[in-house]
Amino acid sequence: MDKRSLFDITKEHLKKYPFYKATVKRKQEQNEEINAKLQGISATSYDKERVSGTPMGDLTTTLLAEKMKNEEIIRRINNICKDIEEALTKLPEVEQTIIRRYYLEGPLYKDKRTWVAIAYEVNHAESHCRWLRNKAVEKVSTIFEE
Repeated sequence: MDKRSLFDITKEHLKKYPFYKATVKRKQEQNEEINAKLQGISATSYDKERVSGTPMGDLTTTLLAEKMKNEEIIRRINNICKDIEEALTKLPEVEQTIIRRYYLEGPLYKDKRTWVAIAYEVNHAESHCRWLRNKAVEKVSTIFEE
């Protein structure tokens, strides 16, 4: 994979990081709801013959399949987030701060961190912050080479 597309993929993952975290939370909540439904179904007593092929048996199968799908999504997203977080720990502190403020904390929130605010926080010029961001994204992109 060429360096430019790797850079773009990394930027996309960084931009999506807050969405990834929100998705994991939502999928975990869905699994809790599924567990509650499954518990309600299992609390009802049925003969084994009556349950298989009945709407309750089909519902159980559907719920279990949805739960497994959610768990796979959670696993994949958590792996991406873990890789990003691990890569960030290897960056100098100022680059970590810029990446965290611009991508991980800023884009989803009302008080989106502007370059002015980030530059003020790290005590660098805006243009230098942008340059440091690009440098940091290139470093982080090594995790997506594989």
